[in-house]
Amino acid sequence: SPGPMTTMVALVVYPGVLANECHAVRSVFERLDGAHIVTIAGHRGPFSGPGGVQQADEVYAAVAHPHIVLVPGGLGCREAAEDPALQDWLRTVEPTCRWIVAVSTGRSLVDGKVVTCAGAAAAREVALQIVEQEAGAEVAERIRSELLTSAASAEPRRRRWPFRRAR
Repeated sequence: SPGPMTTMVALVVYPGVLANECHAVRSVFERLDGAHIVTIAGHRGPFSGPGGVQQADEVYAAVAHPHIVLVPGGLGCREAAEDPALQDWLRTVEPTCRWIVAVSTGRSLVDGKVVTCAGAAAAREVALQIVEQEAGAEVAERIRSELLTSAASAEPRRRRWPFRRAR
């Protein structure tokens, strides 16, 4: 359970949410010491979208004071944006949270604590910028290099030439 020095990160999911955008922001904040990521939705349970299934751990009301709110894009983002339960929750947490990030909005914009961006790569970059603001440039650079290392290790290895050279 979250301790006193926890950075509470709320990741909003809904039917049709993009798995790669969830992963992009989760991969940054899961490397931040003291961050507690909770995946939330209108109800607990699985939410399918392009690229995979996201599991909502909590309902909106259970997360009253997140520091960072992340809303990834997806096929159902228009319906999610019009969901009264999500709208009410965002209005409730907005005064006390430090950042609200909306992905797949089509453009990048910073308006006070609200940040919008388009796509998984931009979402990861925004998450790293927030880490830099909250925890400093050294921490952000450490996470950036860890992400690069893990991406490189996930790529398929070049196969060695299978034949011996004739002598």
